[in-house]
Amino acid sequence: MSIKNEILKLFLLQQKNTLSDSDISRSLISRGIECYTDSLRKEILSISSLFRLQSLKDGSLQIILEPKIQICTDFFLSQCKPNQCGRLHICRFAPNCTRGGRCTFPHALTTSPHNLAIIQQTNYEILDQDLLIQLLRCAQFGEKPRVELTNDDNDTPPQQNHPNTSRPFQRGDGRSRGRSRKAFQSQIFTNTRHEPYQNKREVFSNQRRSGRSTTRGGSGHVQSFYRPSSQNDDSPQYLPKNMRIIDNQVDVMLPGENEAPQVDREIVELLLVNKDHRIREVFNETNDDDFRHFTIEFESKDSVDKLLAHPFLTHGNIQIKMKRTLQSIDKHRFILKIRTDKKIDSIKLELYIDTLIKNRKRIITDMTNEEESGQEFDQISLIQCDEEIDFEKLREAHSMKKQLQNKNVMIGEVYELQKIKIKLKEQNNKQEENVFTVMQPKQFTFNILKHIFSSLWSDVFSWTIKQKTAVIDLVNSNALERWLSRSDEYEKQFGISIRPIFAFVEKDLGDVVDTHSVVLTELSENLAKTTITPSVVATSSDEQPYINLKPEWTLILCHPTFQVQYKEYLKASIGFDVQINGSMVALINAPLNTSNRQVLYNRTNTFMQGFVFKQLNRPSMANIHLLNANSHRIAFQRIPDKNAYSLASNYDTMNELFPYLCSRLIPERITERPLPQQQQQQQHQQLSSPDTAQFLSPIISNVKTVEKRSLPVPHQPLLESIQYPIDAQSHVQFFLMKSFEERFSNYLQGAYNVKSSIESNIGKDANDKQQQQKNYRIIIKIIGEINDVSSARTAIDGLFSSLETKVFSEKTVGTWTKIADSAHVIQHHMNSKNVLCCCTYSKNSLIIHYFNQKNAQFGVDKSQIDEIINGTFLSATTSYQSLLSSSKLKEKWQDCEKKIRNRPDYNQQICLLSEEKSIYLFGLPAIVKELHATFEKLKTEHETKLFKLTLNQNQIKYLLNVCSSDLKALDEKHKMDGVEIMSKLKNSEILAPINMFENLKLRILEYAQITTSTFDICEPGFASLIQNQKSIIIDKARECRCYVTTKIETTQVQVKVPKAHTVDNNDNEQKIQGGACASAIPTSSSQLVTSVNINMGVIRVCLDDLTTRKDDVIVVNLTSEVLKNAVLKAAGQQVSDELVNFVNNYQTTNLIETSPGLLACKKIIFLQWSPQAKDVNLFQSNKQSISDFVSEAITYAFKNKYKSIAFPAIGCGKFGIKPDIIGEAMISEAERQLIKYPKDNFSVSFVLLPQQQSVYDEFCKQLNLIKSANFSLIPTNLNSGNVSRSHITMPFEQQIVKITLISSTEEHIIRCYNSLLELSKKCTLKLKLSNKQDLKDWTQSTVDKYYKYCLDRKIEPILDISNGVLELNGPKDDVDQAEKYYYELVTETLKQAHKHVLSRGIIWSVELTPNDGQWEQYSYKMNAEIEDAYQRKSPYIDLQNESKEQVRIKFDKNQMCEESSKTTRNIQRKVINQNLPDNWETSDVNCKRVQLKTGSPEYAKVLNLFDVTMRGNYVQIVKIERIQNERWFKQYAAHRDEFNLRNKQNNAINNNEKLLFHGCLDTTADKIVQECFNRSFAGVNGIAYGWGVYFATSALYSHAFAKPNARGERTTFLARVLIGNTMVGDPSIKVPPTGWDTTTSKDQGIFVVYHDAQSYADYLITYK
Repeated sequence: MSIKNEILKLFLLQQKNTLSDSDISRSLISRGIECYTDSLRKEILSISSLFRLQSLKDGSLQIILEPKIQICTDFFLSQCKPNQCGRLHICRFAPNCTRGGRCTFPHALTTSPHNLAIIQQTNYEILDQDLLIQLLRCAQFGEKPRVELTNDDNDTPPQQNHPNTSRPFQRGDGRSRGRSRKAFQSQIFTNTRHEPYQNKREVFSNQRRSGRSTTRGGSGHVQSFYRPSSQNDDSPQYLPKNMRIIDNQVDVMLPGENEAPQVDREIVELLLVNKDHRIREVFNETNDDDFRHFTIEFESKDSVDKLLAHPFLTHGNIQIKMKRTLQSIDKHRFILKIRTDKKIDSIKLELYIDTLIKNRKRIITDMTNEEESGQEFDQISLIQCDEEIDFEKLREAHSMKKQLQNKNVMIGEVYELQKIKIKLKEQNNKQEENVFTVMQPKQFTFNILKHIFSSLWSDVFSWTIKQKTAVIDLVNSNALERWLSRSDEYEKQFGISIRPIFAFVEKDLGDVVDTHSVVLTELSENLAKTTITPSVVATSSDEQPYINLKPEWTLILCHPTFQVQYKEYLKASIGFDVQINGSMVALINAPLNTSNRQVLYNRTNTFMQGFVFKQLNRPSMANIHLLNANSHRIAFQRIPDKNAYSLASNYDTMNELFPYLCSRLIPERITERPLPQQQQQQQHQQLSSPDTAQFLSPIISNVKTVEKRSLPVPHQPLLESIQYPIDAQSHVQFFLMKSFEERFSNYLQGAYNVKSSIESNIGKDANDKQQQQKNYRIIIKIIGEINDVSSARTAIDGLFSSLETKVFSEKTVGTWTKIADSAHVIQHHMNSKNVLCCCTYSKNSLIIHYFNQKNAQFGVDKSQIDEIINGTFLSATTSYQSLLSSSKLKEKWQDCEKKIRNRPDYNQQICLLSEEKSIYLFGLPAIVKELHATFEKLKTEHETKLFKLTLNQNQIKYLLNVCSSDLKALDEKHKMDGVEIMSKLKNSEILAPINMFENLKLRILEYAQITTSTFDICEPGFASLIQNQKSIIIDKARECRCYVTTKIETTQVQVKVPKAHTVDNNDNEQKIQGGACASAIPTSSSQLVTSVNINMGVIRVCLDDLTTRKDDVIVVNLTSEVLKNAVLKAAGQQVSDELVNFVNNYQTTNLIETSPGLLACKKIIFLQWSPQAKDVNLFQSNKQSISDFVSEAITYAFKNKYKSIAFPAIGCGKFGIKPDIIGEAMISEAERQLIKYPKDNFSVSFVLLPQQQSVYDEFCKQLNLIKSANFSLIPTNLNSGNVSRSHITMPFEQQIVKITLISSTEEHIIRCYNSLLELSKKCTLKLKLSNKQDLKDWTQSTVDKYYKYCLDRKIEPILDISNGVLELNGPKDDVDQAEKYYYELVTETLKQAHKHVLSRGIIWSVELTPNDGQWEQYSYKMNAEIEDAYQRKSPYIDLQNESKEQVRIKFDKNQMCEESSKTTRNIQRKVINQNLPDNWETSDVNCKRVQLKTGSPEYAKVLNLFDVTMRGNYVQIVKIERIQNERWFKQYAAHRDEFNLRNKQNNAINNNEKLLFHGCLDTTADKIVQECFNRSFAGVNGIAYGWGVYFATSALYSHAFAKPNARGERTTFLARVLIGNTMVGDPSIKVPPTGWDTTTSKDQGIFVVYHDAQSYADYLITYK
C-alpha cells in the first residue's frame, strides 16, 4: 500500500481530523514505512485537496483533514441534477453495503463516469477508494471509521497462546503479554501524545481483557477494532466478522466431558437464549479432562451485567461458571515506579504520595526487586486507598511534580485481584517436617486441590497445576476476599502458602507518550518487600547471557532506527536474537556462559564504533527544530539539570547537521577512505569467536579512518557556510516584508561581518495566497569565518527568542476582531509609523508578533502597539432584521458593500465584514462614521416594521376568509416594498414601511366593518353534515359574503329499549356460558349465581374463590389479612414485591394497583377499609365509607376501560358487621355507579366463599329490594338457563348546532340564514314503517343490536313491537342505511329460526360412489343449509361442497340427489337419536364446557395420556375441561357408525377411532368448541401430508403449535378421531383418493382428516 494510503488509514485509525507531521512520520517509521518529515510533506502536498497544512510555533506542521469535495446527500433522495452537481454520487453504505444486487447506487468511485471525472480533477484516483470513501464520510457526516486496525492488509494479527490471552500470563509461562501488546501498539498507534489516556485504554481493551491466566491448549487471534458508540446513530452499524466487542464478552467454564457429559456448549446457549440474552458469537472453545472453556459475545453489554450479578448457571446438578472477559481496573489501587540507583527516602516517598492522593487513608506496600550495588533498578510501590481514586485528579497532581530526589516518577493503574498462587512450603527442619507429615501433600493434583478447598471450590473458575505450585483463577474479586480471609487456616493445616497475584498496567498516567505493558506479580509473605520480574524481559539475567550498557550506548539502542540495525547486526554476526530492556541487553535462547557474554560485549562495542557522541550546550530554538526534523537519523537526549543535549549519530549526519561541533572538537580535517581489504579481514578475524557462525557485518564495511592534516595557515581564515532553516510561520512572516529582509541582512553584515542570503520555497501547488504563505519555508545561508558565523547564529537565536505575541480578541477589544482584513489595515499603519511587527488573523483574533525591547536592533515597545490600535481606529456595527427587510433594502445594502470593497484605500484605511443582515466596519474614525451613517439611512428609508391593528377576532376571521382576495391583491401590489398583510393579520398586525402604513390601515378597517348574528339548528342530519362535510357550509356562507362558525353541543338522554316478544334461547345459553367462563365459576350444580341488569351493565352475586376469577379487576381489602395473604400467595412473589415497594414509596396513596402475577385477572387493586363507627352495626355511620370503597374501585375500572370487576364482601369477618348492612351498602353503590356511568356490558361481581351461604342469601335479598327498577330475580343453577332480563335504556347523544354568522350587512346574514336552514332540512329524514309484524319475531339481542346501530349513527329509533311500527329520525343517508339494516335483521332472524330447527337430530349424507352403498356425511354448515331448504320445501339448493365444487341438491320425491358438473350422486336424510356419553352432565344448552375436578378418575385418565410425552415439558396444569357439544357429537357418532359398517368387512373396526392431540391458540380453541374443527384453515401451519386438520399421537408434537397467551397459558385438545383406511400423505392431497379415509406420516405419528364430522374434541387441556 502506498504512503498516501497509509496516511489516510492512520487518520481513520486515530479518529482525528488533525495530526502533526512529526507524529505521522514516527508512526509510519515504526510500522516499517520509511517516510521522514520532508518526504511526508511532499506526499501531503500531492493530495492538498484533501488536507490543509498549518504551521505551529515549534516549526512543525499540523495536517488538517479538509476535503475539497463532498458526498452528495441529494443523490439518495433522487433530487440531484448530475450535470450541475460537483459532489460524489456513492451508496451511503459503501464499501460495506449488505444489500448486494438490490442496491442501485454506485459502490465504487471508478464505476461512475460522474465520480471518475471528479476524482481525476482532484488527483484522488491514486488513492485507495475504500479508504477515501470512509475518510470523506468521517469528515462530512462524523461517521465512525469501519476499517480493521491492522498494520498491513497482508499482515497476520499478533498471535498469543490461548483464546483468552488478552489477559496477562503469570511468571514462568514464557508468554509476556506486555511484549506482544507493546509491539502491537507500536504498529498501530506509535504517536499518542495528543490522545487522552482513557481513550487509548478503550481502544486497546481488546488486547487487555483481564488479568486472568489461561495455560490450557488452544490458540486465537487478538483483534483490534473500533468499538461503535451507544449513541443513537441512523447509519447502519457495521462490524466485520473478525472484529469483536470485548465489553460484551464473558468466559464460560464447564466441567470436563467425563464429569458432565450431559452439558455442552449448545446447552449453555439455549439456557441463555431462554433468559432473553441475544448471543452474537461463540468462539475460543477448548476442552480437556478437567474443564471446558469458551467465550460468548452478546449483542448488548446489558446481558453481561445481568448475568454476572450472579455468575452461575445450573443445569440439573451441574454448575456453569461465567466471568467477565474484560478485567476491570482497580479503583482503589495504583502503582508508583521510580528508576534509581538508590532507594528513595521513605519519609519523602510518603509525603509525595500524600500530595498525590490529598492525605487519604492509604496502605503503601514496597514491591521493589532486590537492588544491586551501583546498578539502577525500579523502585515500585503499591498504594491502596480506602476511597475510590480519581485518576484524572491523580494525573493532574502528578503533572505538578514528576520528580523526587531528581528521579522521574511514573504512576500506573492496577487490575482487580482475581488470581492466587498456591505453593507447598519447604520443610527446613525436622520440626516443620513433623508438622506437615500428616496433612501436607507431596505435590498438587486436581483432586487434592478440590479436597483442600472443598468449601470454597464454587469460587474457582479455572486452575493451572505444576507439581508443587498451582495458580487458581477465581470468578471475581469478591471471591478472592473470601479465600484470603481463610488463608491462615489453610496454610497452617496443609503447609502451603496462599498469595494473591497482582496485574498492573505499566503506563505512566502522567505521561501519555509512554507505552502500555502489563506486569504480573504476587505478594510474598513479607508484604513490606515484594519481588517482581519486569514484564519487558521474558527471561531474567540469571538464565540468559546479558551485559549492562554504557549510558551513551543506551542512547543509541533506545533509538528505533539504530535499535533495528543493532538487532540485525547481531543476528547476522552471532546468530542470536537479543532482548533490550533499558540499560541491559540479553541474548535470547543462548547458553549461559562467560564466553557468550564476552562475545555479546565485543559485538556491541564494534557496532558502537560507527557512531560519534557529542554534547550540544545551550541549544537554540533552531537547534531544537533541527533535531526534531532529523529525529529519524540522530539520537538525542536532554541532560538533566543542564541546558544541554547528548547527541549520537554517524559522523556524516553529525557533520551535516552540526558542523561547528565537529570542527571545534576535532580540528583535524577529516577524509574518508575505506580500510584496505587485508585490514578488514584482520579485524573480522579479531571479532570472530569459535562459537559464532560466519557473518558479514554491515558496520565493518563502512568503517572509516581519520587522516590528520596540519592546521591551516593563520593568515588564511577558515571560512564556514551554514544554512539556518526557519519553519515557524510566526518567524517566516517577517521575511515576507522586504523592509525587514534588507534590515536583517544589513544587521548581520555590519555586526558580525558575515554575508547572508535568504531563500524561500513556496508550495507552487497551493491554491491561494494564504495557503502559499502557510507553505513558506525560509533558509538563511550565512558565510563567514567560523567564529563570526557562530556568533551570527547565536544572534539569530537571540533575535527570535525575543519574539513575543500579543493577541486582541473579541473579549478584550470588541467585535471588530471578527474582521479578517483588519490585520491588513493595522499592518499598513504600523509600517507607516516604522513599528516593526507582523499582524496576522486567526479564529476571530488579531495576532501581532513583535520583538521585545531586550533586542536593541529590532525591539518594539508593546505599549506603542496598544496606543496605535486603541487611539487610531474606530469600529462600528449595523444590521437589519431579516424578517422585516424588503427586497429594495437588500439590494441597496449589497450595492453599498461592493462600493466599499472597491475603494482604493480598502485594506489601508477601511475594511469590513459582511455577515447575514449585518455589517462590521473597522478603520479610520472619519471613514467609519461616514459609512455607518450611510447604512443607517438605508434602514430608515426601506426597513419595514410590524404595526398593530385594533381588530377583534371576528373581524380578523371575516377579513381572512371573506375578504382574502382583496387583501391578497394589496399584498401583491406592494410586494417589492416588503408589505405583508395576509400572513400577519391573524395576530392583528401588518408589515409595512412607515410611510405606507396609514393608507393600508384605512383600507383594512374599511373592510372590517361587520355585524354578527347567532342562532340554533336542531336537525340531527345537520350536525352530521358539519362533522363530515363542513366545507359545504363554509362555501354556502362565503357565497352570501358571510363568515360562519359552528359549535355542536351534545346532551345525553336515555332512550328506552322495548322488550322483545320472543325469547332468545341461544342468547340465554351464551350469557350463562359466557358468565361462567368470564367469572371462572365451576359448572357443578352446587354453584349459584344471581344477577340483575342495570342500564347496559350487570350486577352479579356468586359463590366462588376470588383468586380464580377472570374478571378484569379484583379488589382486595388491605385490612383483611386472611384475604390479602391468600391473594398474595396465589399471585406469587412478584405481586408481593410490588405491594411492598408501593407502600414504602407512596404511603399517602389509598389505592394501590399491581400486576396480576399468576392470577387470571388483568389488575389487582388494594384498598384500605375499616369501620368508621365504634358500633360496627350502625348502618348510617359506616354506609358512606363502604360506598366510597365501592365507588373508588369502580371509578378506577371505568377510567382504565376495564369491562368487569370483582369485590369480596368486606366487614363480615373480624369486624363482624351484619351481612344485610354490608350487602345493602355495596349493592346500592354499585347500582348508583352503573346508572351514573352507563357502560356497555360492564359487570360488577360480588364474590363470596362457598362457606358464606348466609351472606350470599342476604346479598340476593338486597338485589330483589332495589327500588329504582322493577327486577324479578331468581337465584338459579347455572345449568337452568332461566335468568330473566328487565327493560334497559341506552344513552343517546342529542346534538344541537349553534351557528354564528359574520358579515358586513344584515341582508347578507338573512340570506345566509335561510340558505343554511334549507340545507339542514335536506340533510334530515323522518321515516315511518308500518305493519312490520316481523318485529314480533325479534329476540331481545336483535332489538338491542338494532337500537345500538341506530344510536351510534345519531338516529333516534322508536319501535312499537306490538303494532309493528318502526320510526326513524336522523341524518338522511344514515336513515336509509338503518332501513336496509332492518330488512337484513329480518332476513337473518328468519334464517336463524329455520336453522335452529335443524340444530339437533338430522344428518344428511351423500353416496361416495354411485350405487356402492358407502355414505359420507356433509359438513356441519352444509347439513344445516340442506335441512333448511328441505323444510322450506324448496325443489333444490345450490351450494359449494368441501372440494370447492358447485353442486345442486335436489329434493325429488322419488330420488334425492346431488348434481355436479362431473357426476350425480344419491343423498339421504337420516333422523338420529344417539345417546350421549354417560359421563356428560345434563344440560339445556347445546354446548357446554365442564371443568374436571383435580382428583377425579376422569381427570387422571386425561392427564396420564398427556404426560406420556409431555412430562417435564410443562410446569402447571391450569385446568382440564370436558367439551359437551351435543350437535357435534351426534354428527360424529353417526359418522362413526358409517365407518364401522363400511370397514367391518376389512376387520379394521379397531383402527377406526383413536385418541389424538391437537394444539392451537386459546382463541382458536374457543371457536373449535363452538364450531368443530374447520379444515378451511388448512395450510396455516403447513400442508406436509395434505390439506386437512392435523392430529398427533404425541402431545409433545402438538405442544409446538399451542402458542402461549398473555398469561403464559397453552391449550391442547384430546380428540376422538376416525382413522379408517389411511395412506402416507403429501402436500398435493386436498381430498383422499377413493378407498382412503385419512392420510398420515411415514411413522404414523401424524394423521390428517378431511371431514368436519370425522373428529370430536373430547377434552381441552390448559397448561403452562
